[in-house]
Amino acid sequence: LISDFARPPRLSEQTRDGGQGFRNSKLTEGEFEICERGVLVRKGDVQGFVKGLTYLLEHPEKVREMGRRGQEYVLRNHNVERLVTDMDKLYQSLLPAGDK
Repeated sequence: LISDFARPPRLSEQTRDGGQGFRNSKLTEGEFEICERGVLVRKGDVQGFVKGLTYLLEHPEKVREMGRRGQEYVLRNHNVERLVTDMDKLYQSLLPAGDK
């Protein structure tokens, strides 16, 4: 939800990995990454989470951009038309071959 792997690399504030993508990042405790639509920290890393949120509070322009990207992502990938299409495909796949 916070990053599209197929998209160009995004900013990596703390790991300085050049934006290679968090699949390759080795975040350690207390580190965070700024992604397209959110902040990434290690599971259970309160210190990293606090640092990430503090960074966002200090950079409201990043928050606005993440919000814009998040809204675009949801509208593109989780709209009503897509839900109906996905449900139709699911129901069609469950019908016996002769009933389709």
